[in-house]
Amino acid sequence: MSVIRTRLVAASFSTAVILAVIASYALAQSARSATRARTLLAVFAHPDDETIAGPLLARYGADGKTRVVLAIVTNGDKGATPFAGVPAGERLAAVRVKEAECSARALGADPPIMFGLPDGEMSRMPVFGQAMTKLRALLDETKPDAIVTWGPDGGYGHPDHRLVSALVTQVVQAGHTQAALYYAGLPKSGMDKAATTAMKFPAPFAPVVDEALNARVTYSRDDFARAGRSLACHASQFTPDTMKVLMDMTDQVNGGHMHLRSWNGGATRSDLFVR
Repeated sequence: MSVIRTRLVAASFSTAVILAVIASYALAQSARSATRARTLLAVFAHPDDETIAGPLLARYGADGKTRVVLAIVTNGDKGATPFAGVPAGERLAAVRVKEAECSARALGADPPIMFGLPDGEMSRMPVFGQAMTKLRALLDETKPDAIVTWGPDGGYGHPDHRLVSALVTQVVQAGHTQAALYYAGLPKSGMDKAATTAMKFPAPFAPVVDEALNARVTYSRDDFARAGRSLACHASQFTPDTMKVLMDMTDQVNGGHMHLRSWNGGATRSDLFVR
């Protein structure tokens, strides 16, 4: 009986320790949430699209007071590349979920919200409608103070990018949220400067005239490095050489500042949370 009693005591002690650890973690998470008094929601079409705003998301993800939420609308299952060796379909979609999770961790964001809608089919009304329903529900749940997404240009004209921009804008202009909406932009002056580097990327980037970009948020070299680690997560989409081209171009185009445009204009600002 003494042996059984000893084992029961030991088990009870182990359970108590585990419960104490869980309680401590819960308290720490609660305290962390309490200090993060504002929420930045980034909505993009595919896993890897968030890299267009990587330094910005990393900057707010590390400031200790902003909750960064990343929402990805499509599953990216058609984005097969010869070098990755992963066929299009469910297997690629699963790989890209893992890559998005890795990217979010690098940026200091919450685990990504994956809508899981078909890649390349945002132009179909049923798919667009499902995206609308999911976005409204997410806005109700997260209650963001600011939102970042693609501009009408979609960065380089991708139809899914353009339609996600239209989707988010439609919900905002209908008054479903009071969050400030910003479009990530590539300043024309920076694109002109980085023209030679940009030519190495197999897509025509769409610049925005500088005077239209009324939000200019400074980020640090540490933020830039975290953005680089985020990009490195997407190994199914980019080779190391392409990743270097993109980071070099980002550095040249942005020059230490993320450039954005408030969807409805307004005064210039240096913080997304200042109206």
